[in-house]
Amino acid sequence: MEKKKRIKRVFIFFIISVLGWLIVFQDNVKSSENYPINRKVEQIEELVLSPDGKKLAVALWDKFHKANLGIILIETGAVKKLTSHSECISCLSWSPDSTHIYYRKSFDIYSYNLSQNDEVFLWKRKDNEFTGKVSVSPKGNLIGFTLRRFSEKSAEVLPKDVWIKDIKSKKMEQITTGGIAYWGGWCWSNDGEKFFYSKEGFDGIY
Repeated sequence: MEKKKRIKRVFIFFIISVLGWLIVFQDNVKSSENYPINRKVEQIEELVLSPDGKKLAVALWDKFHKANLGIILIETGAVKKLTSHSECISCLSWSPDSTHIYYRKSFDIYSYNLSQNDEVFLWKRKDNEFTGKVSVSPKGNLIGFTLRRFSEKSAEVLPKDVWIKDIKSKKMEQITTGGIAYWGGWCWSNDGEKFFYSKEGFDGIY
């Protein structure tokens, strides 16, 4: 009789342990991946390391040349897909505190809040506008991007220039005039008070 009771207790303990493990496993799955990744058709084609060195922001492109935003956790190697809309995502840039990722999606500008798992729209282009490099200032208060317009009256292609947008006030300002040499031809200074760029026409660094 006593032996049967011990066997019963061991069996109950085993069942409880298995159920507990399953609950923890399911919680980890839910918290580690928002959307499934199809490794047969998706591949990483852009990656940027976070300032804290713990995460990689990645663009997960598929065979249809569409992409979703994702991150790779450096410590575990786990990959999390953050969006599921499959659009042209590129030009990734981290906030200085590693809590937000800024990027270009179909030529509009967005950010992703990692703590709230929320994609935020920041700026919408007009039909005659195309954007390039996106970069957050070292202080995290400004976002810069390259913008090129096409003339609405003719087929003329206007120069590429750098614009900045204040993240809090939403105010926008054109910084360069006359064109920069290429889409990614500029960078912030370490204090975020100025930036350097190469002018169109091989006219030096400013």
